[in-house]
Parts: sequence; structure tokens; C-alpha cells
Amino acid sequence: MGLPPTSIDGLIERGRSRRMENNGTQIDSKKQFQLDLDKIVSGEDTRTTLMIKNIPNKYTSKMLLVAIDENHKGTYDFLYLPIDFKNKCNVGYAFINMLSPSHIIPFYEAFNGKKWEKFNSEKVASLAYGRIQGRQLL
Repeated sequence: MGLPPTSIDGLIERGRSRRMENNGTQIDSKKQFQLDLDKIVSGEDTRTTLMIKNIPNKYTSKMLLVAIDENHKGTYDFLYLPIDFKNKCNVGYAFINMLSPSHIIPFYEAFNGKKWEKFNSEKVASLAYGRIQGRQLL
């Protein structure tokens, strides 16, 4: 004998509400990684490690360094572009640790929301705070 329809309906409803809770939590956790330039300027946010997202897969570490060093040389002490060695391509994101939170503002203005120059890519760079913060922990 199966479960009465109300039990199944209850399970389905519980599953829906759980999904909504999870989505809400996911949105909240994403929000904690969003950059707020006003909080950086006021000194309220002192994080220094950023995740650079949507990097075209054909970019090499050297190409990324050239793009960053064009206007930001000496403002960071760590850069990591993970590579998928099987495909010989980067995985689409990198981590950079700025020497000071104040360096984030010009970096953000130069990269966030901008298309990448090489390979006629349609990808648009996006910046967020890294989950792991600081050169020591990276």
C-alpha cells in the first residue's frame, strides 16, 4: 500500500521549501563575496584577495600578468591562474592578493565588467572577494 496523497504532497512541499532555503543561502553566501567600493573607501572592508572570473581559457599566466601589470604593477603580491594540464588551458578564474584594500578600487575600475582584449572573447571580467583571504593562507 502506498502513502496517502497528502503525505506525498507534504514531502514535495517540504522539498520545495528546502530548495528555496538553499537558494536563499546560496544568494546570501554570494553576497558576502561582492565588492562594495564604498566600504573599501571608508575602511570598513579590509579584505585584499580577489577572484577574477570569466577569464578566456586560452589566456596564459604570462598574458594575464601583462594585462594586470600594464597599470597595476607593484600593487599585488600574489597571482594564481589555475591550469587544467589535460586541456592545457586555464580554468577561467584566477586569484590575486592586493597589497592594500585601496589598490582594489583602480583594479576594479580597470577590469570589472570589461571584455578581455585577446582572442575576440565575448567573456566579461567579473571580480569578487576570494573565499580565502591573504597571501599567507593562499
